Amino acid sequence: ARSARHAMKLARDRGEAVGMIKPLTLWPFPHIESIAERARRIIVVEMNRGQILGEVERLVHGKAEVVGVNRMDGEMVTPFEILHALEI
Repeated sequence: ARSARHAMKLARDRGEAVGMIKPLTLWPFPHIESIAERARRIIVVEMNRGQILGEVERLVHGKAEVVGVNRMDGEMVTPFEILHALEI
């Protein structure tokens, strides 16, 4: 979550309206579904092959663009990888 928080700060410094959620529950998807009503893009950052990404895409139903940022090499996702997903 630190990389996402840092990326959010950098994007806000540039004047972009961005937010972040850090799920603390096993099933955060109802909350994500309501976020899709207000968001243009949802970026799903995972340290795996993107298992959560598929669930988010299914729930969003095309209401917002869903972009995945994944790492599987043991390294942390960097804030700049997340910022790049904002710019796509």
